[in-house]
Amino acid sequence: MFGRHARGLAREKEKAQDSVGAIRRLLGYFRPYVGLMVVVGVLLVLNSLLEILAPYLIELAIDQFILPKAQRAPAGCCKLRRKGSRRRPGWRG
Repeated sequence: MFGRHARGLAREKEKAQDSVGAIRRLLGYFRPYVGLMVVVGVLLVLNSLLEILAPYLIELAIDQFILPKAQRAPAGCCKLRRKGSRRRPGWRG
């Protein structure tokens, strides 16, 4: 199917001779952006902390601000059915 060119596709990948030198050269390219990289790192940590904190803040909002208002409902508002009344089909209550 591939003819003579099949061997070119199956060739082994070349490995770097000097891995440490290649990494040092790569880090040299990032040298002008060190301050920006530090800011990005700090923002990543801050974002992670806020993601962990969000459910707790929602819990506080519900427990302290939403539920206390719901508990002050007028008396008798939840007694929609009288005792002894028959249930209607398909009605849940």
